[in-house]
Amino acid sequence: MEKTNANIENRSKELVMILTDLWYRSVKATHLFLKEDDIKRLVPFVKMGLEGIQSLIVEYDGDTPVGFMGIEDKKMEMLFLDVPYMKKEYGKKLILEGINDFGV
Repeated sequence: MEKTNANIENRSKELVMILTDLWYRSVKATHLFLKEDDIKRLVPFVKMGLEGIQSLIVEYDGDTPVGFMGIEDKKMEMLFLDVPYMKKEYGKKLILEGINDFGV
């Protein structure tokens, strides 16, 4: 696994779309209190958040993003993993990186 910090300056629209899709799958699997329409209505806000968050840490398996964490002013604002990578300590690794490297 490899991580990158996708700073605002080098954050591509393609990456934002890929991470939005990852977010969608993650939320659909974990936020069972949300209806499909509710999740779809949140998509534009998720894109804005991904585009504008100060630090966006992306976890990769090869060339494929499998999770991400967004940090703003030393606060973790978002953390999502793709469904096959849940419960395998990737979230823990991202949280520890946030604490150790970003002062979360």
